[in-house]
Amino acid sequence: QSLAAGSTCKIGAEVTLVISLGKDTIQSIQVSTAPNHKYYLVGDVLDTTGMKIQATYASGKKVTLSSGFNCNPSSLSSAGTKSILVTYNGTSTNFTVEVLGNITASGVCGNDVRWALQKNGQLTVFGVGEMNPKAVGYENGQPWKDYLDNITSVTITDGVTTLSHYAFAYCANLRTVTIADSVTSFT
Repeated sequence: QSLAAGSTCKIGAEVTLVISLGKDTIQSIQVSTAPNHKYYLVGDVLDTTGMKIQATYASGKKVTLSSGFNCNPSSLSSAGTKSILVTYNGTSTNFTVEVLGNITASGVCGNDVRWALQKNGQLTVFGVGEMNPKAVGYENGQPWKDYLDNITSVTITDGVTTLSHYAFAYCANLRTVTIADSVTSFT
């Protein structure tokens, strides 16, 4: 006997089979793994590399996705903590990123590591991976060498793994250094 969705079929005296072919709908999504990059400069484009979301369906099924979702805004046009809306199949959630503004100077100090000096004297080193010891060191100077007297505090953000030994040498006005737990070595 052929059955349609929602129909009932009695099999013997004790067993009833109900056929249900309804669509399993998404009840919620959440960011299960944040993107690799959490810090940006004004004007940067959001990079969702490394990000994963988990979709929970009405049936209880959970699916982890690394693509197929949309993030808004994708262009980061103003400074501050920004809420990013993530949407997948009509369901949404949020995560935040930090956009640095009032920049005096900025540049690169590793393959995927950048730096920015804000007008208030805050030097932020951000990105993923190691600071390049050939670009930042005693022999070659620091990429921020023209601003050594302006630097009053340094923050190394989560994601940076290695610092160069002489990265902050000769910063005469440096008073505070904050180093994320992701930093595991000095070269």
